[in-house]
Amino acid sequence: DKLEDNSAGYDVLSWDHEENEIFIEVKSTKGQSINSLDITENEWNAAVKERDKFYIYLVNNALTEKIKIFEKIQNPKKLVDEKKINLSTSVFELKL
Repeated sequence: DKLEDNSAGYDVLSWDHEENEIFIEVKSTKGQSINSLDITENEWNAAVKERDKFYIYLVNNALTEKIKIFEKIQNPKKLVDEKKINLSTSVFELKL
C-alpha cells in the first residue's frame, strides 16, 4: 500500500486540483529559508520515476504556529537535467 510504504521516497501521497495523483517530499527548516537540502536515494529515485508528479515542498518556521510552505519544487529531476539546480553527492555511507 502506497500510503504506508516508508521506503516510497516521498512523505505525502496527495492529489492536485484536477484529481491527479502527486507525490510530495517535505523539507523543513526552523529558519526563514533553505539554500540546500539533503535528499535520500529513495527520494531521488521517486523524483526520477514520478517526474512532473513529484514535488518537494519547502517549509519554514517548522514546529511553530507560523509554519508555511514557502516554495514548491516540481520535477527536481527535470531541473537538474536543465542545470537549473545542482545535484551533488555530499554523504558517504560506511558499512561495517
